[in-house]
Amino acid sequence: MEIVNAQDIPGVDQTLANDLKAELLRVLAIHWDPKQVASPPMTEQNQVNDLAAVDDGSGGADLNWSYRSTGDYDQNGEAGISDITPVGVHFKKTTASPDWAAAQLADGDENGEVNAADLTPLGVNFGNQVRGYKVFTSMDEADYPADPDGANGAGAVDAGDVLLSAATPWAGGRLRFEFNVTSHIPGCHYWVRPYDADGALGAASNNQKLGAAASTWTHTWGFDAYDDLADLAYHPEGAVYAVGKTNSLSALYNDLLLLKYDLEGNLIWARTWGGSEFDFATSVSVGSEGEIYVGGNTTSYGEGEQDVLLQRWESDGSLTWTKTWGNAGDEYANTVSYMQNAVYVSGFITLIGTSHADVLVLKFDPTGDLDWARSLGAVGGVEWANDMQTHWSFSANATTIHLTGLAESYSTDPAILYAKVDEDGDAQAVSVWSGGFTEGYGISVQGALADEIYICGKDSINLTTLLLEYSAAPGATRTSWSHPDQAKLYELLRVDSNLILCGSYGFEGGLVLNLSLAGALQGSETWLPVAGIPHLSTTCYIPGFGIAGCGYANAAAGGTWGSTTGSLDSVAGTWNTVADTTEAVTGVISSPSVAPAAPTGAVIDAGGGDRDALVFMRPLS
Repeated sequence: MEIVNAQDIPGVDQTLANDLKAELLRVLAIHWDPKQVASPPMTEQNQVNDLAAVDDGSGGADLNWSYRSTGDYDQNGEAGISDITPVGVHFKKTTASPDWAAAQLADGDENGEVNAADLTPLGVNFGNQVRGYKVFTSMDEADYPADPDGANGAGAVDAGDVLLSAATPWAGGRLRFEFNVTSHIPGCHYWVRPYDADGALGAASNNQKLGAAASTWTHTWGFDAYDDLADLAYHPEGAVYAVGKTNSLSALYNDLLLLKYDLEGNLIWARTWGGSEFDFATSVSVGSEGEIYVGGNTTSYGEGEQDVLLQRWESDGSLTWTKTWGNAGDEYANTVSYMQNAVYVSGFITLIGTSHADVLVLKFDPTGDLDWARSLGAVGGVEWANDMQTHWSFSANATTIHLTGLAESYSTDPAILYAKVDEDGDAQAVSVWSGGFTEGYGISVQGALADEIYICGKDSINLTTLLLEYSAAPGATRTSWSHPDQAKLYELLRVDSNLILCGSYGFEGGLVLNLSLAGALQGSETWLPVAGIPHLSTTCYIPGFGIAGCGYANAAAGGTWGSTTGSLDSVAGTWNTVADTTEAVTGVISSPSVAPAAPTGAVIDAGGGDRDALVFMRPLS
């Protein structure tokens, strides 16, 4: 094909350009018929798999999804000659490359490297066209195609379409689409399909059900001792992963625990992992390919008294790799977060034989290789991070890392710490809250251009929960919530204009609060056991279903969901900027080769021991 040989590949070595053209000609000779008519992307390979639907608060639904047309590496709506250029520009880049977020658009075979093999997907899909996406709805799941290329059912309704030209670049440049359904019926199914210039439909996306009637459930899992959960994460393909620890299966010590549920509350599988001492998970995050990153701590393996533990698991329950990081002292991981082909871990690091502690932040790639390690804190002081949220900054076109925790070195009294670190490990902002004996536990960051930051914590003197907006602007949220039985709310989640806090209060029950952005109480729910002391560790939002959460409870005695009341009040205090920077810190990495176990015989919902792992799904109240 003369048009291939005539294609210009700017910025690419001529020898490489000629090789790429020759390879594309070879692939086209095998897979492409010059007489074939252009068509929309078909088959599972081209299926949009991240469609999400969210109640818009006005009786409708907001939908969003990513562009997916294999071979169309420049995202111009057609898999054609011009798509050689992205392959050439990003040739030999891998998941370890700093600009992989952009380069991976040309990784057509999704093997983690851009190379000549990516011309095969281009050749196979050569001529595919996307002019836009059509949105379909139905109250009957049977109308959703059983096969991605199959026809819609007779009851499917065409709700409208979005042109390719209306898409906007997201992180790394991948196109994103948005669509609003003005009138939503709870329980409705949504899916999208690409269409070409003739209106022919391509592969159907994942099926997203919004407002499902079966989205309320509470389940426990356990054996004969203590089993509890610390964190959970949601993947759009329809799974909830919860992590924590069990000492029911390890005499005297803890093993790491990982549970997978579907969105209807069915347990898919359970895994444990550990050695001869204490091993447990504190946090979980899901990657772009559905992989699961589990962060925690171990005394069974590593260098010192306690080391950071990081693992990658796959959706089928297989363990891909395990890493520990540490030195002679204690290193503790509180949070793990995946963002833009990187895995971030935060917590604190101590020096052996001292009470000194610094905030610790680590950055790994998806293969488990360490990119950098940084500490933050005053010499001889005590600072640590309880929570972290990674956030894509459009203004910086990069990932930002936001932390909250405790700072004892920068003010007279222990104070809530806020720190912002860039993707290279450099501190961009450090502040403390001046307002009594306080500590930060949860953080939420949103905003496409300007960061909108909220932090929850506690006031140890007044025994109240704090909700603070990180802003010096007049009218910024400064709210405390108190309960006669001393609530302990350690997690913060933002859903649109709702701020969800969870934890426990007194010896009575687990607690979930819904506050407005201004700090007004909008709703509360409690998990009240007949006996025992429950605790809710964390929550996450699942579009179309509600709030999922986890923790622990004495399930043998049973329990019910209820509500409670408390007192809201304004809080006096200010955010004070601290002049501090991050420093590089060294540690030893090890890769213990320990196989996971798949425990059987757990007691479900009836109570196995003194404390059972608790997982729930509730509507957004």
